[in-house]
Amino acid sequence: MRGALAAVSAMARGPLWPLLAISGACWVAMATMILDSPLVRICGGPVHWETLPADGRWSILPSQLVFDLLMLGAMMSPLLAHNLTCVFRQSLAARKGRAAVLFILGYMSPWLVALFGLWALSGLLAQALRSDLAALAVTLGAALVWQGTKLKALAIRGCHRTPALPAFGPRAELASFTYGLRSAAWCVAACWLWMLAPFTWAVGHLWLMIGAFGLMLGERYGRPPQVRVRKAWVGTGVVVAIGAVCFAHLAG
Repeated sequence: MRGALAAVSAMARGPLWPLLAISGACWVAMATMILDSPLVRICGGPVHWETLPADGRWSILPSQLVFDLLMLGAMMSPLLAHNLTCVFRQSLAARKGRAAVLFILGYMSPWLVALFGLWALSGLLAQALRSDLAALAVTLGAALVWQGTKLKALAIRGCHRTPALPAFGPRAELASFTYGLRSAAWCVAACWLWMLAPFTWAVGHLWLMIGAFGLMLGERYGRPPQVRVRKAWVGTGVVVAIGAVCFAHLAG
């Protein structure tokens, strides 16, 4: 976590401070939406899944999209300092701004698709387990298992990769966009289960998001992990997930 604090401090003092400003503004806006009772359904859980299709009030969907964009701005903006620094360093002065915009558009695309997938998956879990707390426990158990696998370590290392970008012509524009796509794909692979957790429990949605955000910051700016299985993480996750399924079965 020390690396994350150092990175945030460097951002606050350097030219990338707007990333922190955007993140803070998005957190405030999300908190406002969550506290607004008609929109509390966007916070996931069985209430969201059961009432939205049944009552026909599809006006919630634009609010869901706004919330997803705010979530991306809040949680992802501080994670992009390294990537944007790479883009700026390898771009000509005349196209630095355009290269950054293309990178951000590429980065947002996979995450928007992933977020809508997480909405659907959280609803399926709530239906299957009939309890948002059980769905949360299963998700956390799966996240702990994933945390201990080699694939998770590979995904985090992928987030740290900085490719060589072309400087001229259409290839430079395409490279900035595809760099965003690749970076987001690695980030989704590394973090999707931790991002799923807030969608499973409406009451604690914001706090779980803050926890996931802290974990992602630590992984993004910490030392890349060794590619090996961490049996303690895997074992703990299996126990948590099985216990949650058994509890949901007995309670049902």
